Parts: sequence; structure tokens; C-alpha cells
Amino acid sequence: MARQIYFVCICFSFTLFFGSGRAFAAQDSFAPLIQTMDKLAAKHERAEATARLAKKFHPFIVAQESAESLLNGVQHGKSITLMSPASGEAEHIKPTTKPMSLANAYVALSLAKLDLEKYGISQPTPTQLKWALNGGKFSQTHLTGQRIVRLKGVLKQRAHGRSWDAVAKSIGVKADKARYDMEAAKYVLMHTVITPSYSSIKAFPESQDEGRGGVRTTRGKTYGVGIVTANGASPTALKSINGENVEGIVTAGGDFIVLGRADKKSSKAGGL
Repeated sequence: MARQIYFVCICFSFTLFFGSGRAFAAQDSFAPLIQTMDKLAAKHERAEATARLAKKFHPFIVAQESAESLLNGVQHGKSITLMSPASGEAEHIKPTTKPMSLANAYVALSLAKLDLEKYGISQPTPTQLKWALNGGKFSQTHLTGQRIVRLKGVLKQRAHGRSWDAVAKSIGVKADKARYDMEAAKYVLMHTVITPSYSSIKAFPESQDEGRGGVRTTRGKTYGVGIVTANGASPTALKSINGENVEGIVTAGGDFIVLGRADKKSSKAGGL
């Protein structure tokens, strides 16, 4: 009886030890970044957060729609159909993992990207992406001739309960490269990058003082080109002083400041 109790205690200790080890394995070096990215993503609409992160994979994945489909499919554990714009090749990808957060899906694609880049693949086909995620092999021309490349599959390794650090080690890529990429992706979710629109830079006539919506129109004679300011005026413009056109800046209050072109009649030079 005493031996039986002793044996049960030993079994329980082993179960507790290895079970805890497996649980703690998931808490790898990626965990803090994943937690931060998921919190930032939650501040946006789901489609908006996915679109922002998908742009980080260009030009590795050329089509924005393909990158978004991959992130959505991996996140929700649903099948994905990818089409190659060049060859028309179609491939169905069924993630081998259960649903995960958007940040975890991003890690999976980042590691798959690094795995393919090891073999000089900068713009993979849908089939190559499938192999990088779920495992597979292909033949590749090398300096010494043809070689067989075997990919273990990022999602396949993750489905076995391995941490992202362990997955990175298993496929032979450096985890710090993926974490560095995640740091950059974190700021994509934090900040809104505004690209100036060329539609806001227009020529405008002197007689038309205010354009609708604060944007100058192009009707009439062109007197200057500039970006519209808060009061609807252009910060760079041409203005007539004593019969001579001079260059200047229109301030937020609408005042005109001459930029260093002399008026021939008054011989007064202006500048900042």
C-alpha cells in the first residue's frame, strides 16, 4: 500500500512538473510584444488593424488582399485561397492551428517570411507560402546543383504546443529578427501616418480669395501654387504689390509675408 501511494505521488509530481513546463513554454520572449500589439489593435476596427499590419508584408506579399486574407485565415483558423497575380496559380491553405489573436497571426507570417528568405525567396508563390506555414518540400537550383528544401512549417510547429521562440529555433531563423519586425509593426498600430495628397496642391487665381472646403481651384489665371492652410489660404503664393508680382507666404491669419523678391518701383526688399 505504501509503495502504491509513493508511486502515485511520483506520477503526480512528474505530471505537475511537465504540465507547468508546457504552460510556461508559451510565455516566451514574444509574449510582451504580442500583448501590446493586441491591445493596440483593439483600439481600431478589426478590418483596419488587419489592413495596417498587412501592409508590413509588402513587397514580400505583393497583393494587399492576399496579406489580409492570410492574417484573417491564420487568426481565425479558416481556409484561405490565394491567387498568384503573375501565373494565375491558386492554392488553398488550411491552417493547422486553432484560432489565435491578430498579433500571434502576425508572428506566424513573420517567421514564415524569414524562413523563405533564407532560401532567397523574396516574393513567394501561394504554394511556397503554404509550405512555409504548414510544412512541405520543394526542389531548388543551388550553386552545387539541385537541392531539396524541406520546410517544417511555422503553424505545424505551433500546433505541437511550442512557443514562438521554439518555433523560430526549429525552423532555423533568429527570433530577434521577428521581434524587431514586431516593434516596427507596433508603431503602425500606434500612429496614423498621413501622406500629403497632391489634390490639395493646386493653382489658384488671385481674384478667387477662398476656395470651397479650404481648397483653391484652378479656374482663371494661375498666380501661385501651394498647400492650403487652416484658413483656406495658400502658404506659398504670388501677390501683386505696386504692379509687380512677388512671392510670399500667407499666414494662418491671412497675412502676406514677402519672401525676398524686391519691388522694382519701391525698391523695398522683403524677407523673413
